[in-house]
Amino acid sequence: MGVDAVITVSNHNLKELEVRKLSSALTSRIGKENFWMDRAKDQHALSINEDGDIIVNTFMRYYGPGYERGDWLIIRGICEFLEHSIPFGQVRYGGDSSDHHPLFSSIKNENNNHWLKYGYEPYRGYTLHKDNPDIECGFCKKVYHDIGGGGGATFLHCDGCGDKIVLDREGIIHNIAEGKDFFGWQNA
Repeated sequence: MGVDAVITVSNHNLKELEVRKLSSALTSRIGKENFWMDRAKDQHALSINEDGDIIVNTFMRYYGPGYERGDWLIIRGICEFLEHSIPFGQVRYGGDSSDHHPLFSSIKNENNNHWLKYGYEPYRGYTLHKDNPDIECGFCKKVYHDIGGGGGATFLHCDGCGDKIVLDREGIIHNIAEGKDFFGWQNA
């Protein structure tokens, strides 16, 4: 399992209704697809936990030096929105593998500089498929990254344009339609 992003706000004085309104404003700016919401369970993008802290219900991976997986621009946008909207609160950011979540303001510049210099390359560099020749995206002219697979197939992704292909066990390349996921590629 990977490390998920944890974003919380402590030392705030917001009531449940204010948090719900803030949740709505956040999803309208960042996009509801970035949050774990469930109407049946009355779970919004933001909620208040048992300690009284506001928690962001997201399923994003953590991003930071040495773990370049999460979407830093979305994570940063969420944190900056919360800092702006709750100026008296303490916005904290970290990964779910640790109980230590530093103040977002204390790590923002380091993460920004790391993202600007390296982006996701340190992580994606680990996953270049070593057993196959580098397959280049025809549009971006960048090498596809191996992001996993199964059943003898390798899932490859271009982080330049988002193109997805599957390399099956016979070495045949299958294109994945734009907007589609890898799972079920055999039926595409």
